[in-house]
Parts: sequence; structure tokens; C-alpha cells
Amino acid sequence: QVVRLLGRALSSSIIVIRSKRCMPKKKAGKAKAAPEPAKSKESKKTKETTQPAQTKRKKAKQAQADEAAKKQGAPKASKKEPTAKAKAKKDQSTSTKPSSAGEQASAPKRPKMATAPDAAAGKVTVEVVTPEKSPNDKNDYRLLVFSNGFEALLISSSDDKKNKAAAAVSAGVGSFSDPQGRCEGVAHYLEHMLFMGSEKYPDEAEMEDFLSKHGGYSNAFTEAAHTCYYIEINKTELHKGLDLLAQLFIHPLLKTDSAEREIHAIDSEFRLTQNSDSSRVEQLFASQAKEGHPFRTFGWGNLKSLQEATKKAGVDLNAELRTFYDKYYRAPRLRLCVFGIEPLDDLEKLVRTSFHGLPERAPEEDPKSLGPQEAMFAEVGAPFEAAKLPMLMRIRPVKDTHKLSMCWQLPPVQHLYKSKPDRYLAHLIGHEGAGSLLSFLKQAGFATRLCAGISEDSFGTNSMACLFDVEVTLTTAGLKSWPDVAHAVLLYMEMLRREGPQEWVYQEVVAVEQMGWKFLQEKNPTDQVQDIACSMLPVYQIDHKDILKAPYLVSEWNPDAISAMLKEMTADKALINVLSSAYGRAKVAEEPEDEEGEEEKAEGDDEEDECEEEEEEEESEEEEEHEGDECVDADGKKETVKDPTFSAEAEPLVEPNFGTEYWPAEKKELDELLARWKTQPTSGPLATAKTDLRLPDRNIYVATDFALRPKATKEAWEEERKPPVTLEVLRSLYPTFPPFPNPLPGLPKRLPAATELGWRAWHWQDTLFETPRSEIWMKLSTDDIDQRDTKYTVLQSFLSLVYSDMLNETAYLAEQASLHVRGSSQHYGLDVYVGGFHHKLPLLLDTGLKELLSFGDPDVWKNRLEDPSITARWLSQREALLRGYRNAWLRPGDHAAELRRLLIMPQRHPPADKAEALEAVSLEDLAKFTQDLLPKLRAEVLISGNSTAEDAEVVVKGLPAAFREGDSAKAADSRPKQPKLPVSILQTKTPTVWFEDCPDAGNRNAALEMYWQLEHTSEHKPKVALDLLEALMCEPLFDTLRTKQQLGYVASCGMRHTQGVNGYSVWLLSSKVGPTEICKRVEAFLKDFRKRIVELPEEDLQRHVVALGGQKLEPERTLVSVQETFFSELQERQYCFDRYLHEAAATATLTRQDVLDVLDTYILPGAPKRRLAIVASIGGKAKSSLASELKAIKKAYPKCKVVSSQKEFLQSAKFYDTTA
Repeated sequence: QVVRLLGRALSSSIIVIRSKRCMPKKKAGKAKAAPEPAKSKESKKTKETTQPAQTKRKKAKQAQADEAAKKQGAPKASKKEPTAKAKAKKDQSTSTKPSSAGEQASAPKRPKMATAPDAAAGKVTVEVVTPEKSPNDKNDYRLLVFSNGFEALLISSSDDKKNKAAAAVSAGVGSFSDPQGRCEGVAHYLEHMLFMGSEKYPDEAEMEDFLSKHGGYSNAFTEAAHTCYYIEINKTELHKGLDLLAQLFIHPLLKTDSAEREIHAIDSEFRLTQNSDSSRVEQLFASQAKEGHPFRTFGWGNLKSLQEATKKAGVDLNAELRTFYDKYYRAPRLRLCVFGIEPLDDLEKLVRTSFHGLPERAPEEDPKSLGPQEAMFAEVGAPFEAAKLPMLMRIRPVKDTHKLSMCWQLPPVQHLYKSKPDRYLAHLIGHEGAGSLLSFLKQAGFATRLCAGISEDSFGTNSMACLFDVEVTLTTAGLKSWPDVAHAVLLYMEMLRREGPQEWVYQEVVAVEQMGWKFLQEKNPTDQVQDIACSMLPVYQIDHKDILKAPYLVSEWNPDAISAMLKEMTADKALINVLSSAYGRAKVAEEPEDEEGEEEKAEGDDEEDECEEEEEEEESEEEEEHEGDECVDADGKKETVKDPTFSAEAEPLVEPNFGTEYWPAEKKELDELLARWKTQPTSGPLATAKTDLRLPDRNIYVATDFALRPKATKEAWEEERKPPVTLEVLRSLYPTFPPFPNPLPGLPKRLPAATELGWRAWHWQDTLFETPRSEIWMKLSTDDIDQRDTKYTVLQSFLSLVYSDMLNETAYLAEQASLHVRGSSQHYGLDVYVGGFHHKLPLLLDTGLKELLSFGDPDVWKNRLEDPSITARWLSQREALLRGYRNAWLRPGDHAAELRRLLIMPQRHPPADKAEALEAVSLEDLAKFTQDLLPKLRAEVLISGNSTAEDAEVVVKGLPAAFREGDSAKAADSRPKQPKLPVSILQTKTPTVWFEDCPDAGNRNAALEMYWQLEHTSEHKPKVALDLLEALMCEPLFDTLRTKQQLGYVASCGMRHTQGVNGYSVWLLSSKVGPTEICKRVEAFLKDFRKRIVELPEEDLQRHVVALGGQKLEPERTLVSVQETFFSELQERQYCFDRYLHEAAATATLTRQDVLDVLDTYILPGAPKRRLAIVASIGGKAKSSLASELKAIKKAYPKCKVVSSQKEFLQSAKFYDTTA
């Protein structure tokens, strides 16, 4: 599963410097070493094989959510990198079915409708533009520019193997346009309400019902300056899907009978992020803007802003909603991007027909201008008053963390997209190679991470300003010396000003951008249409011909713009904040008791939480003392950490929306800091900064050879392959079931010459994408690992961190050249991943493996342990790992999910146990561990991409002999060794119950997961039967428990596949009822759901099966995604490289009875093989206590077995033998 996430991360479209805002994102084609996916507030239902819904878009999350969306008909995470101003995205797959069409919002008269955008209309004309596309892009494009201001980009794919179509509409208005102080959050509210039906399709569930039956879903998100709505659907059903989408913008009903529910949904979304430090800091940051400035808007919206404030002000919210729609949702502000299999002419006709009748622009509005809103924003100017700068705030966080942020407001940069001066600066300030700012801070033991740049969301860059942010993750030593860290940042800026803009640096950036553009990798259509629809908006000022190329376009060397930006980035113009638990930990925001007996509305952790980026994690803890927080220092000991420059004795100020506590600095302190930062340090940690901080070395990893290797002859390498079944058999039950690809793609094969030398090596030559990229991934395994030893487990994780740290400068240079190298700890040992443009891969592979082998050399270890700069860095890595363990269970959703895993996976360990074990680990322990482990590891290698078998043989022969199985073919043919991973067998008809208090004593939620364990099997049909069950259950479960019963914002389900053991889960998170009541509601739902399956029309069942088959057969879109699919087979020692074909064939045999059999045999109450585990995490402020819930669950399940620890459960447990 780890490598699946990694592979999806590597195939993502982000260019990253370790974190969001580290550098502006690319739109496609960048393979990176486990880049961290963008954060998004989009609601979604997601699944994975071993954990519930809290699985997340880091970019490893994006693809994971995307996969879930395809399989469940649920929304996926957005691929944007929004700040918290990018609102929680609405889960449109869960619309409730209204009892009636509903009353429409009262409103002023609708604006005049535009005539149909076609020649017959006579009013609206169209200009056709063909944008420049990548030489590697096989799609056809056409941009339609209508005279009424509306624009549409058409994408036609001729690849009949693709099964999905998609469309997105962006509106050039967002939360910046909310009426301040009157109904803040109305842009977000409109995003929700727009889905509540149209005049043509008045049933609010009609759109989602149609999409889900045809393998699709809809979703939307609101940012500060724009809003985006999008759909995905089976390719044959685009026509109606697009019309459903279009009608939302032509004649939306905005039903008032949906208003109350949607306001509460928005409030739930707000509460999901209320304890996210990044969201809290951003809203605090916005609150410091000029009075009346759009930045000050509270764009999330909640009950207080949308309901209470409007009532108090006498504002009719629904009339305000209609006014907002009428004012902003007009043709000149709307941009469409649609992806389909139809020829461009047919797509054009479809768009002209569906989008007939869009509201016209206001008479005074020029369709070619930026529009009155953007003009007003430009006139408003920068958000922060220059006279009030610099600004320093110390902020109390929710989690245990220490961060320094230095931000500068700069003029807008959208018009500079051809030169991108901000990218030049982000590239240098965020650099991690020798001479970089981060390298210097790491050597001093002050920081573990740094990111720099302008966020690409519309909060970070808009018509008013752009915000260039440098964020440093501090160690405890760094916190104590944070003014020195800030000084180092300023000294690096001064060095850049002194050296001046360097064209050679720019040319390196250009070379990498040109590589990415020339060999552009295909994107998921749903991601692509969102990207393009948003970038088409007038605010971004991109020429029509550049709309596809703009993210890669750096054609103008503009040193003056770079110098102008640097001139503004000085200490006296900085906005600085120090976010640290040294100032205490924030309390959970208090909420008023429900009035007049009204039950509290549901809230819950976002389904994305479990994979949420570290700073996004929602954690909270009550604090009696606020002067300091018990933290982890570099030696692994607990200590009370304080900021020596400040005492938190004074009462803090409080930001009103999130309740964030902060202390603004007095002028005297600011003057002292400015005076200090103007001097050149001659002693202390910064004494050598002037010589140590320098421009980076030239990048030796930038490729120059892009030749494609000759294809192997069929006789020499390929073989005839037949699909698992014939087309006749495949379609025997469902005549529209999608066919197998023809011809079938090749599969990895063993390398004969390498086998003779004792290597287990596989090779797959790319014939699909035909780009000069390759991937070389190594699985290094041994069976001499005791996964039940907690110390062993944490040492593996620690090794992975320090290996990455030693590789960091090399890895960073490689990333900037579109290559990647990294190691990853696994239960069997370690994986090493190397890939990207093939030219410099051998050099990178050699560097990565030499560094790994050095960890087994006693002499190297001796020298490193004597080097204080290295030991400081490694102890900082351990500090970060310890902090991660301590923060791990502060969210009930994460906590409950891990309780289930601890029950069935005995090799896992509670975070508290891992923290305790890691505290006792020294660097000497790590040295002994690695020197013992490395000689035991044996390699299995997979080489894919632009290489012949002969090329791959050369690579394998150059690998360190220490990693091969032996020196003969017999040794290579032996089964790779790795430890067994037993899976606990739950008791039949005796539910296993494990409830715990959540460590967050202030949390109001209770999280529950019900897990039904099925059988251990290698057959495909049982697994796809659960996939179908999930597809059928997902929407009615959410509709019943979340929307109608309002149990909680999170209500989802999904199949589980744990080391060959199938399972199925339902999970909910609620602040309204306790876990036992949730169980009762779920059991009742399951009984009703069975009736629903019995009564399901045959044609609806067929649509679901066919859609599932299409998802199974959807081809991979990048080399990395192919590699991760193949490599997972090596990891699990299954070697079924065409698993997707077998699962598709099994899907084609599924019937209604198969679904009923699963329910009747394993899941429903009284089922003969029902093996149920019920786990829950109960927040300190939840509706019921742990004691009362344990009493209630025993009454509800008289035969249940209650356990209080993993150890207690495992003492009597039996296990499946899951040895592959």
C-alpha cells in the first residue's frame, strides 16, 4: 500500500520543494520523490485496503482519493494546493432526494438570458483558437471564445481504451466577494446550493443519481477568487452529464427547503477544520488586513456567519444568495473545459446546445476585460498597511509544533507567467542543496524543513497582491533561537541581492520546464479539466494560445522583475509569525450548548484526515498552564520548552472565527529585532553565514539525452497473450461490459542473464507512453525481522529518515531535474526508488546505493558519530519522529482506524509504545541496527520504461553484489525472503469490541468503525464482489445516516484487503450520538439495504457492474503508475502483473445473488460467518462517556467480547497464515 501511494505521488503533477507553497505547482508530468500532495478541503469518501476513510490529495493522497472516487462514485480530492481560504469542498455524491421540488429562493428579477451560442442565434458569435499543445500530447484541442464572454476548451481523446469523460466549470468569483459583516460565507453557500436542482432537472438528486449509475460523481470547491464545479462520468454518457452540469448555471432553483441542511453542512465543514493549525493561522493572518479589505472575509462560513449574523442584521440570506448568483454567475465569468471521446466538432455542438441560455454580462461589462470585480480588487491593492509593518505574532497552536513563517506582500504576478520571477526566487530560497538556507539551518540543528514561494491558490495570488512565504519547521533548538533563524533567512535574501539575478540559474529552470513540456505525461481527465477551467479565468491573464503551456512557459528572462521582488523582501516589510506549543496548546473551540433542546448538529473529522499533511492534522488538548508545553527535545527527552524571547503571561488576543490565541509584538521588540537583523553576525551560530550561504552548484542531473531506445522485436521479447476469457464470455451476462484492451499490454519478464548471476530482476520496456523516462525500484528484504519488536520497528523508521537526510542534497538536485531517489522503510526491510529521465539515472542510482551501503560501514559510522553537525541533524530527525508519534491519535477518526488495525495486524504498534521505544534509542543503537540489518538484505529489482532488456541487464550487473541472492540461477530462483505478516482471525458470532477515550480531551466527536472480516483467499471474485457492494452501498449509506439522520458529517464504507484477507467496513464520526447508537443505526440500515438490493432494477445493477468493469480496465496514464502496480506484486510476492484483467473478468460474472450472499453470509445480523469488530474513539466532550458506552454496547451485543488493549486481544487470538 505504501508503494501504491508513492507511485501515485510520483506520477502527480506537482513540482515540490518538500511542502505546499515551496514552489508554484506544475500542471503535469513531474516525477518527484514522494512529493507531498496538495491540501484541499474537498469532502470525499475514500477507501484503501487497510484503513478507513481518513486516507488522503498529500499527492499520494490525491491519487488515492481519485481511485476511491472512481470506485465509489464519490468525490475525490482536488489537485489544487489551496490555503485554508479554499473552502471545504462539497460532497455532491450525497445529495438527498427531496420530497418535493421545493420552494425557490425569492430574489430580484433574473438577468436577461443570452441566446444560444450558435450561428443560428444570430447574436452570439464564436472565435475558434487552437492552443499550443505538447509534442507528446495525443489529444486534440479547440478553444471556443464566445462574444458574450463565455469560453470553452474542448479536449478530444481518440484513445478507445480510456473509459472516462469529465467536465469542469469555473466561475470567476469566490469568497473575497462575500459581503463583509453581513453574510460571510455566501460564495461557499452558493457552491452548495447550486447543486440543488435546476428548472430542467428539478429533482436535486437527479444529477448525482445519473452520474453514480454511470460510474461518475460531481463535486465543487470554493477558493478566494474563484469557484470550480466538475463532474466525471463514463465516456458514453457525457452528453446528458454535461447538460445536467450546464443547467446549474442557466436556471438553478436554489431551493429554500435545502437551505437549512446545506448551512449545517457548511458548518460541519468548518468544524472539521476548526482545529487545523494551518487554517487557524491563515484566518488570523487575514484578520490583520486593512479594515474592509477582501482579505478580511471569513470565507469558510458557518452557522454564526450565515444564520445568526444574517438574522441579527435583518438580512434575507436566500435573497442575498440569489443576488450573489445574479451578480456574479454570468457568461463572462464562466469558463468550461470538457474532455470526451467525441471528435471536436461533436463536442462543440454539445457545448453550444447545453450552454445555451447562460446569463448575459452586465451592459457596462467588457467581456475581454478582467471584469469589474478584478478591477475593483486591483484598485484595492495590497492587504496590509505598509505603516504597520513589520508585524510579528506569536501564536498558540493546537498540536505540538514549532514553525517560523516570514511573509511578504508583493504586487500581482499573473501577467508575468512567461518569465515567472517568483519561481526563480522560490527555486533558490527553497533549495536544499549545498550552500542552501535549509542546509545551513540543518547543520546548526535549527530546522528539519523549509518551504518557500507563492501558493497557487487565489488567496496566495490574485488581482490585489501575491504573498511570498518562507516557512521553516523548527527543532526545539531552533525555537529557542528563532530570531537567529529569521536572521539567516534575511542573510540569504541579502546574498541574493548582492549576487544579483543569475541567468544560468534561470536557464536550468528553463531546461527542466522544457523537458516537462516536451515529454508531458498524461493526466487524469478530471484533474485536467479542473486545472484548465480555472486557469482560463481572466484573472490569470493567460493568452489563449498559451492556456495549455502556461505552467511550463518560461520564455522571457526578466532580471528586473526578480530584483524588484527581492527589493521588497526586507525585514521591515515582513509579516512574521512564530507558531509554537511553547506558548501552550490551544483549547478546542468552545461551542454553545444546544438551545431549546435542539440536538447538536453532526460534526466529524474529514474523511481525508488520515493522510492529511502533517500541518493539517486536527489535534487538540486541554492545557491548564499556557506558559510552556511539554515537548520532545533532540535527545528524545521530555522538557518544558520556552521561547526565551517571550513570556506568555499576558492575556492573548483571540481571532473571533477560529478562536486562535495570539500575541502581537510591541514596537520596542520589533525595533530591537530590526536593529539586530541589520548587523552582520561575527559570533554564534550565524558567524559563518556569509560564507556558508551561497548560490547552488550547477545541477549535474539535468538530462540532455532524450533518445528513445529501440523497441525489442516480438520474437526476441514479446509473446502472444490471450485475455483471461473471450469477449463472448465476458459479455455473456452484460452485453455492454467494456472489452479487454487489444492488443494486451506487455508484462514484466525476468532478465535471463541477470538470473544466471544470482539476481532476481524484472524488466518492462515501455511501449505505451514512449518518453525517455525509466524507473528502477529495488525491494531489499529479509525474513530476519521481528515486527513484533517495537524497538525494531522504530529503528527501521529512524533509519529511513536518516538515510533520506544524508541523501537530501542529492535528492533535491535530482528533483529539480525531474528525477527522484529515496528510501522507504517496509516490514521486510527497505525499498529504494530511483526514476525520471533516463539519461542521468545510472549516476543517481549509484549515488543512492553508495549512500545506503555506507550505513553498514563501521568506519563511516565512527566518523559520523564524531561529527556534531551530522549528529545534530539526525537527532532533529528523531525529534520530529517522536513528535509525530505523540500527535498521532489526537483525532478520533485516526484513533479508531488504528484500533482496528491493531486488532487484526499484530505487527503494528500503538504510537505511545513507539514513542516510548524511540525515546530509549540512541544513535549508537541505530549504528548497531543498520550494520546488522544491511548484510541480511537481498534485492529484487524492477526496471521499467525507456530501456531494452540489454540496458536493464547492464544496470543489474552494476548493482552491489552484496544485495544479490547468490551467484547462480538456482539462488535467484529461490523465493524472496520476508517475514510473515499474520492476520488475526476474529471470532464468529462474537463481536470484538475495543473502545477507548480519545487523547484529545476537548474533542466533541466519537469515531466508530464496524469491520466485518471475510476469508483469506487469492481468488478474484470475492474481492470484486466487495467492490460492487461498496459501489452499491456508498450513496444510500451516506444519504441515510449522514444526510437524513444527521448522525455526522463523515459516514462512509469500503472494502478492506489485508494481506489477502478480505473485509468490509462502515465508519462514522458523530458529535450527536455515541458509538452504540451508531451501531444500532447501521444495523438497521443494513437490513433496509438488503431490501434495496433485492428490489434494485436489473438495468441499474447492470450499470453499476459495467461501471465497475470500466474502472478495472481503465489504463494507467503514466509510467510511474504502471511501475507501482507492477512493484506491488513484487512486494506481496504474488507476481500477478495482469491482475486488473482477472478482476475485470471476475466482475463480469457478478450477479445480484453474489451481493446478497456476502450480506447474508458475513455481514447481516445472524449471518453464519459473521466476524465483527467494533472499535471507537470517544472524545472528552462527546455526548457519552467511555464507561456508559461500554455498558450500552454490552447490552446491545450481549455476546460481545470487550478488550482494552492489543496485548489482551492477541493472547487468545488465532491467525491466518498469509505467507505468499
